[in-house]
Amino acid sequence: MPDIKREELQPLLSKLTITLTPEDYSSDLKKSLNKYAKQTNMRGFRKGKTPTSLIMKMYGKQALAELLEDKFDEAIQNYVNEHIPNNFLRPLPVREAHLDVAPREKKNYTTEILVGEHAPVDFQYSSITVDAHEVSISDEELQEMVDAQLKRMGSQVEVSGDLQEEDLLDVRAVEADPAEDQEPHEHTFKVTVEDMTDAFKAKAMEAGIDGEAFEHDIYDVDSKLDDDQVRAYLLGMDGDEDNAEETSKKYHFTIVGGKRVQSAQLDDEFVDKLDDPDIDSPEDFTNSIRKQQADFYDKQSRELAKGQLYNQLDETVEMEFSDEFLRQWIERENNGEVEDMDAKIAEYKKDLRWVSLAKALAQDLDIEVQPSEISDAMYDKVASYFGPYAPQEQVDQIMQSLLGNQEMVMQEFLQLRMSKVLDKLIDQVTLNKQEVSQKEMDAIIKAHNEKMQAEIDAEDDLEEVEVLDDGSTNDAEVTTNEA
Repeated sequence: MPDIKREELQPLLSKLTITLTPEDYSSDLKKSLNKYAKQTNMRGFRKGKTPTSLIMKMYGKQALAELLEDKFDEAIQNYVNEHIPNNFLRPLPVREAHLDVAPREKKNYTTEILVGEHAPVDFQYSSITVDAHEVSISDEELQEMVDAQLKRMGSQVEVSGDLQEEDLLDVRAVEADPAEDQEPHEHTFKVTVEDMTDAFKAKAMEAGIDGEAFEHDIYDVDSKLDDDQVRAYLLGMDGDEDNAEETSKKYHFTIVGGKRVQSAQLDDEFVDKLDDPDIDSPEDFTNSIRKQQADFYDKQSRELAKGQLYNQLDETVEMEFSDEFLRQWIERENNGEVEDMDAKIAEYKKDLRWVSLAKALAQDLDIEVQPSEISDAMYDKVASYFGPYAPQEQVDQIMQSLLGNQEMVMQEFLQLRMSKVLDKLIDQVTLNKQEVSQKEMDAIIKAHNEKMQAEIDAEDDLEEVEVLDDGSTNDAEVTTNEA
């Protein structure tokens, strides 16, 4: 077993001296050389029968150097994980130098590294308070949801009587004033009543199905279409501007038909058709709608509370790092050429803060992320991109590429760990329960989403400014010591 001695140079900065004896590496060196021997095809010897002395001469230094590097890395990783759990970033060699290996000699090999830490974090979970919204759904709101569901489960019928906002109408348009010696342009299109402009809708409502034709501007029919779309969809000209310019704007319109959705009737016959063992009556159906909506808002409330928790941790928990370790790290990364070291250290601390905090929380809450969870999460994202009919062979190829990308795997690991931390932590903090109506909750969710989108847009704008200012992206991203 390697001998490891720890010396605390200053608070949050330690030097480890690791020594490997021949007993730590000799047997593995022999195995390594045997592998080289099996692969070597030297003239005058059968493959795999090259004398050990020649193999040692040819590959001994390389094999031992590789072996020592692996042994040191393993020893350092095991020691740091067990004895210095608050480490951050990769340990640094005290000096950049190659070991003077001598595979024929039975000697000790020693290396020294620096390990930086962050100060222990004292988590007082019960002192954290976040809002938890409990949504109260009124009878009127519930009935609106039931009606909407019955409409979605209804059937299409021909439009009759007065037009309704959701009616999808078939409208025939005939050019009112065609050019001389030209046949009037004619086309039939579909439009919903709710998408009509106010002026066109008033005329359509008065005319009704198969009523008298009325005159109107073809470019003032559908409020959602621009001129190019009018030519393509209402005139059927596929963007042919020359033909469109030859037609007049005035057309005669006739509503020749249409479809509307007729809501299903909530009765015993409807319930029987559902074939749901949990729904035996119209009342059960109504209660199932209430439960679905309640579950939806409970989930939304929990996500909002987790967002508050994230922000509170970010604002209140102090993270103290070893400045000296960061200084040496930054100097190594930039070959000693750093203009403003204090600014660079502050930049690194900002990037390290949440990674280190999440790691400390995961350790405190006894949370682990298994490799299978990472691959499953990545697979779900790839499969969802393709939809329900994902081509398995293509998904497998993409997964193989993603799993081979350590940066992508690490990113997924960090996201999963933070999600698991917040999921567990939200059940240990103090919840300030607030009863709100469905409309109030909808407004809260909308405001939250708009705020999040604004922050994303602001970050995008900032990144664009940074690129324009110095021609390169922000280089503050750091590699974390996560295993």
